[in-house]
Amino acid sequence: MKRKILFLCTFLTLFFSAYSQPLYWENPSPFTNSETDCRFPATVSGNSKKAPLSVCFWEEVDKEKSEIYLASSTSKDGLNWSDPSRFAGPFQYSGEIPELYSVAMNRKGLIEVAVLSGINEISVYESTDGVSFTQKTLPPSELPLVGPRIFPTSSDGFILFATRGQGESFSLVSAVSKSSSWSEFTEFPFSYPGASNPLVPYLSSTKSGDMIVFQAHYSSGNHYSFQIFSSVTKDGGKTWSEPAMITSSMPSFENYNNQRPVILSHGDDIYLAWERSPYNGITSAIYTASIKSTGEFKDEPEQISTTKSAIRPILFEYSDGLYMIWTDTQNDKGRIFLTKKMELFWDDASVIVENVSTSLNPVVSNAGSELSFAWERKSSKKGNSQIAMLFRDASAAPPVIIPKSFKDGKGGTSDLVTATVEESPDSSGIRGFSFLWTRDINAEPLDEVTNMPQENSFEGTANEDGPWYFKVRQQDYAGNWSRSAVATYIRDTTAPLAPSFKELPLDENGLMQSNTFTVAWQPDPTDTDIAGYTWSLQYIDSIPGRLAVNKRHPLRLSSSQVENIRTSLYEKNKFVLERQIEPPKYIRGNAETLSQSFKNRGNGLYIFTVAAIDEVGNISESTSTNFILNKYIPQTIITAVTSNANVFGDISMEILGGGFTYEGTVSSIFVDQDGQAPYDHTLTAVNGDFTVHSDNRISGIELKNIAEGKYYVGLNHTDRGMYVTKEPVLQVKEYGTVKRFKATDYVPAWISNFMVAKYKIDLPLTLVILVLIFTGIVIAVATRGLSSTAKEAMTVQEEVRALIEGGIMPEERKAKQEKLHRKGVGLRFKLVAYTMLLILMLITALTVALGYIMIRREEQTRAKGLQERVHVILDSLSSGAKINLPNASANLLALSDLTGESEALSDANYATITGYSSAGGDTNIDYIWATNDPAIASKIDTQNFVLGESRLLFSYIQDIAKKCASLNETAAGEINFIADQITQLTQEGISLATKDDKESVERRQEISEVTTQLSNRMNETLDRISTEGIGSYPEFTTESIDTENTTYLFYKPVMYRHGNEQTYVHGIVFVEISTDALVYEINHARETIVKTAAIVVAVGLLLGFLFSFIISAIIVRPIMKLANHVAMIRDTDDKENLSGKDIVIKSRDEIGMLGDTVNEMTHGLVEAAIQSKNLTFGPEVQTRFIPLQTDEKGNTLTYGSMKTGGADFFSYYAGADDLSGDYFDYKQIDENHYIIIKCDVSG
Repeated sequence: MKRKILFLCTFLTLFFSAYSQPLYWENPSPFTNSETDCRFPATVSGNSKKAPLSVCFWEEVDKEKSEIYLASSTSKDGLNWSDPSRFAGPFQYSGEIPELYSVAMNRKGLIEVAVLSGINEISVYESTDGVSFTQKTLPPSELPLVGPRIFPTSSDGFILFATRGQGESFSLVSAVSKSSSWSEFTEFPFSYPGASNPLVPYLSSTKSGDMIVFQAHYSSGNHYSFQIFSSVTKDGGKTWSEPAMITSSMPSFENYNNQRPVILSHGDDIYLAWERSPYNGITSAIYTASIKSTGEFKDEPEQISTTKSAIRPILFEYSDGLYMIWTDTQNDKGRIFLTKKMELFWDDASVIVENVSTSLNPVVSNAGSELSFAWERKSSKKGNSQIAMLFRDASAAPPVIIPKSFKDGKGGTSDLVTATVEESPDSSGIRGFSFLWTRDINAEPLDEVTNMPQENSFEGTANEDGPWYFKVRQQDYAGNWSRSAVATYIRDTTAPLAPSFKELPLDENGLMQSNTFTVAWQPDPTDTDIAGYTWSLQYIDSIPGRLAVNKRHPLRLSSSQVENIRTSLYEKNKFVLERQIEPPKYIRGNAETLSQSFKNRGNGLYIFTVAAIDEVGNISESTSTNFILNKYIPQTIITAVTSNANVFGDISMEILGGGFTYEGTVSSIFVDQDGQAPYDHTLTAVNGDFTVHSDNRISGIELKNIAEGKYYVGLNHTDRGMYVTKEPVLQVKEYGTVKRFKATDYVPAWISNFMVAKYKIDLPLTLVILVLIFTGIVIAVATRGLSSTAKEAMTVQEEVRALIEGGIMPEERKAKQEKLHRKGVGLRFKLVAYTMLLILMLITALTVALGYIMIRREEQTRAKGLQERVHVILDSLSSGAKINLPNASANLLALSDLTGESEALSDANYATITGYSSAGGDTNIDYIWATNDPAIASKIDTQNFVLGESRLLFSYIQDIAKKCASLNETAAGEINFIADQITQLTQEGISLATKDDKESVERRQEISEVTTQLSNRMNETLDRISTEGIGSYPEFTTESIDTENTTYLFYKPVMYRHGNEQTYVHGIVFVEISTDALVYEINHARETIVKTAAIVVAVGLLLGFLFSFIISAIIVRPIMKLANHVAMIRDTDDKENLSGKDIVIKSRDEIGMLGDTVNEMTHGLVEAAIQSKNLTFGPEVQTRFIPLQTDEKGNTLTYGSMKTGGADFFSYYAGADDLSGDYFDYKQIDENHYIIIKCDVSG
């Protein structure tokens, strides 16, 4: 039993050790520049510690001068190579660029380079460093030499082989070297029956000496083949053993070419590899076997390659293993295969490089631990080659970290940190990652894979303030670890220290020197991450009128009186001044903004508060300072204009503002379209056109018959003169409709990222335009075809007319009649075809255009409908949030109920309401207060979901929150003055609360009305800004529906004023919308429209075919009838038979006229036939009066004769027409007299 277990263990050990780890490679890289033509690389390496040098050689070719130089580069580690340098040349060449040299290195590190320096001369360059060489020239040969091949010997000498030619035969010659001296060339002793012409020698040192293998011609029967031979020398090449044919033991060896042998002694064995191909065949394979020193196979030869075009095997040792490479040229791909000899077999071959045209030269360097390859390839410069290198994959690039919940190197308040990792490309492929989340900048991820490539998401917890580091390394399949990629997150939940005020500009009474002033502050010196500051100036209380100062009313109080008033004011408002007043929760100025200026603020007691905000939104404790302003320079200002129109178009208007009764009163009011005199409408107090109720309110303004337009409003103050609004504040539409408006609507700068459509190609519209262009081209072609067909019909008519009128021979007439018949058939086909094409294109153009318009309108209508429904939900959520966010912690249930409103919209996935943190302390408004998002746990920055404490963590959410928060400044610019007025009026109302006299009661009532109107105006402005802030991510546009992305996150800022706060954006409402149903509805509508259009096209084509068929029949049938009638006339020999055979054509057009002409012609032919018959006997009668002879049958001939004693007469007659007018005769009167007569009927 123990023996069985031992055997099994041994077998498993051998089995698993038989498999090698695969080698991985970098991408090929150029080794020489493309400007120099570099060819035929060769390499040598010293694999021992005594000779660790590797050298790469190549030829540098100057094609213009037909010169070749030898160059080299050296390396000790196989990775870092010296700059190339030339060491030999130039050598002249002609014709094709030849391979002139061979290189070898012995175990002592001596390098020999054999170069064909002349036709019959070889030089050897010797070096120990691969840089500096000494030249030695061998004695010249009597015959030409080619193909020098040099090899080291087991005695650390060298043997140089060359091929010497003589006539059509050649032989090997060799020279030996020892101690840097070379012998003369001697012929290699080769004698084997039937063998000749040895070439391509390859030598390797073995334990029994030096063994050479080579190929030679072998004659077998009627053909030659290449076979492989071997010989051994034990004295460094002086004497050789009898050659042995190695391949003779292979079956049918003479039917194969065995060539290009290489040999290598590895361990106790000698390995032979060669290229084998069938005789006269085109396929080749790589074979290998171990051989004995006697030239016999030690084991059976084995085919290693699996392709049919394997050539040029090379054996080499690397890392104590035996390897082989060869080139495969199948399909002209030029692939290089690599395999390793295992214990029992050769490993499966793998492709290490493709698209090569030459063999690779292995470079084993760094004491046998580093492997690379050099080869020749085409360079980027046309006609040149360059040397390329393939290095073993020994490095990996670091991966890429993509932060999700933070920005690299920036801070944040969240505990939860998320990121994704993307692998960097690697030629070997990525095996996995090693993650590390640490506070130690020097710590590194372990050398072990913790995450597979698909496990690229990261979550880390930062449980204390300070920098945290997410480090990732990646490992490739070659086993290389990259350096660490690092992303830094700085957890910062510590607020900055409060800034301190610089000295206020006070006068001798402790009051501000001017109501135009600057408040300055400075940060704590220890704060280095301040992003900016926030501040507020709040009105606390009014001052007694006797304390107010201006140019017309100097101060008449003593210092002690002023001090008493100051003390009284501070004591009266002690509770308010001591209460912590928070400035707005947004950055109003950057870190360099260390002061704030104010211009001519109203008199009163004020408190100014400032706080610092750091880069992550933490806000410091606020610092406050209070002061009294008493030097207000009076001014008149309009804050709001309210108006209403009655059914007759008359307008009632009320003006709110300030300074109406301060040191004077408003005496007149102007309403004008351009704001300049002369004014369109003028109202005066003297005429009772209006009533100035108080310093803040004017009412009783009635405008009649006012034209449509935009109007400025001006006030004329008795003391300060004219004040006109900077922009129109009143718009009157047709029929007296009134609209208050802003001259320029506010558009936030950031809206373009979310709301404004960008330029892009409308693919459907582009296709429609292309279809219409194509349709237009086809319509033009069809119209031209119809035009040419019409011309052809006219041509047919002309040809019929010509045929009728004559002028052509009978055979030509018959041919034209047949041609007319064919034209008639072709004409009908053309008419139908072109008409159908024209109808098809017209219907297509109309259908495509109308279909596109209908589909686009359907898309836009449905998209706008969805957008409007979403806005309704956003408005509803925003309105509810305004009520509940001020005391969110107590209104959690109500806020939660609000998110349920999204369920009323079937396209809504969920709703979320965010606001400020429950703990305060920062300026972020993305803390979640209510949501019905089922996946909220994956979107927050805390481990557990806690209302008011968990933030939405996605970067685009933070961007949305920051952009919504930026609307605070917009709102402040538009309503701060109104808010200040409300505050001042409220304080005045409080001061009148305990008074019950008539004047105080009326003033309280007026204050209540004015503050209500101002509050409404302020709320309208905030609602408008909030609505303008609606957006979506990604951008949702009603112009074109994205069918790929069907999820949109709509949002709207929640804006309101709470108490005297100057923070207006208090939260955001989000609604996620799915457009799947919308896309389905649009696609369904599109299909319906397309189907309808297809039916319309089909019906149109059918009707068009019938119409064109009928029209073509109407046009072509008369022509065909005419052609057939003419053919009938042609085929009637006796034209008299045509009598009564008229053609009937009912149309009254040109064809009908042509038919009448044909009938007239027929009548003429009948009449002519009758007359022709009457003229048939005329010639017979005429010839009887002429002296012509007759034949046996009595028929008159064309000649006549008369012989007499005195003369012979001969005559010939042929009339030009059937009945000629010629007449002649001759008679003998007597023996001596004859009478001859010749005459014509014409006389």
